[in-house]
Amino acid sequence: MAARVTDAAHGDRVLASDMLLAQLDADRVAALRTGRAKRLHADGAPRDLRVIGIARPE
Repeated sequence: MAARVTDAAHGDRVLASDMLLAQLDADRVAALRTGRAKRLHADGAPRDLRVIGIARPE
């Protein structure tokens, strides 16, 4: 799965799976600027895999 998420991130974009963010400390995740969870449409990616764009807080 990590390879599919990495391939989907273009340029300086950072993507994380919703499963990963659920395992992190809630306060740290809240401090990040995150987008909406979207289904990853990639060959071989599970249908329930959702990715979220992340940016550093400004």
